[in-house]
Amino acid sequence: MKKTIIISFICILSSLFLYAQNDNSNYGESYYTKGDEYFEQSDYDNALLYYGKALDAFKAKYGERNENVAASYFCIGKTYYRVGNYDQSLTAYRKSLEVYNMVYSPGNPFVEVIYASIGDVFFATKDFNQALENYNKVLELRKPLNTDENPLVKAVYRNISYVYYSKGDYEQFIIYYEKSIEVQKALFGENQPDLAYSYSNLGNLLFDIRDYNHALPYYETALKIYKAVYGEKHPQIATSCNNIGRCLARLEKHEQALEYYETALGIRKSIYGENHEGVAITYFNMGTAFSNLEKHEQALNCYKQAAEIYKVISGENNIDVADSYSSIGFTLADMKNYDDALTYFEKALEIRKIIYGENHPEVALSYKDIGVILTAKGDMLQGMEYLIKAQELLDAAKNKE
Repeated sequence: MKKTIIISFICILSSLFLYAQNDNSNYGESYYTKGDEYFEQSDYDNALLYYGKALDAFKAKYGERNENVAASYFCIGKTYYRVGNYDQSLTAYRKSLEVYNMVYSPGNPFVEVIYASIGDVFFATKDFNQALENYNKVLELRKPLNTDENPLVKAVYRNISYVYYSKGDYEQFIIYYEKSIEVQKALFGENQPDLAYSYSNLGNLLFDIRDYNHALPYYETALKIYKAVYGEKHPQIATSCNNIGRCLARLEKHEQALEYYETALGIRKSIYGENHEGVAITYFNMGTAFSNLEKHEQALNCYKQAAEIYKVISGENNIDVADSYSSIGFTLADMKNYDDALTYFEKALEIRKIIYGENHPEVALSYKDIGVILTAKGDMLQGMEYLIKAQELLDAAKNKE
């Protein structure tokens, strides 16, 4: 998403400039337009072909020092970027920058966008210091304007935040992500779905690094905005409730988590019916919450509901079914029902072997679960065989890394 914002912005600007400056001449423009058409169709080979033809035509007519030459270089750069050829992309972007700097004065929006796009290339190649240098160049060029209310600034702040996230500097990540949100609010207002998505995405990123205390208020803000936009019953409301529930569960607030899961479940069932992945996910999450509250009967019911829905949706041999069976096994084990727990662990093992083959860490975990249950049943010898098998598979997987 963060890369697309910048690419689309420069495409609009460069196309407008191209036609505004050349309304009395069709020389080269048809190639350029054809390149745009192929780019939009994701036919990047032909896009490169026609952008290259446009570049040659513009250079033949105007020489190197011309804004249309710069625009053609840029479009070649964006196409190479899209196919992951970052060396060629960087070369074309730098040629575009060189020409624009000859044509325009400092601070021109075209120049700013090229620096942002060069930053994208360095981000993609994990050269984070160079990415930051180019993103910050955009902000430096915009300082004389004394305003951040610009879509490019929003995108650059967001990209800087992702760089810091990738570097593990989560404090700076939050600072710059919040700056991008402030610009987004100034540009588009408070109650709009994209703003809610930004808050939710920030929550997801913090959730992924296990910063649940910081993630929670962003999820709550997203929910508030979604309700203002969509009302009480909408898929995004259900997703937000589920996200809040997950956060509360990680913070061991399982009763509160259940309240949000139940709201999400009600919305999803009313929209999708019973047999939907979102409904199964919510049942599974509720099962985990009930299990942590030691309400084993409720947990068992929820896990079984999830398993049945997953089987309807995807068939028996599906990893979500296997995970549900494992959770049912753990719940039965907590209830001291070791025979039935063993049955479900064995079902999970067979599915995982079908999906992953014999020598996979997920298969090893199933062997371990069975070994623990057999040991609990008093079958120490067979239990140890499964536990040894599990450890051998895990050691083999580790040695391959």
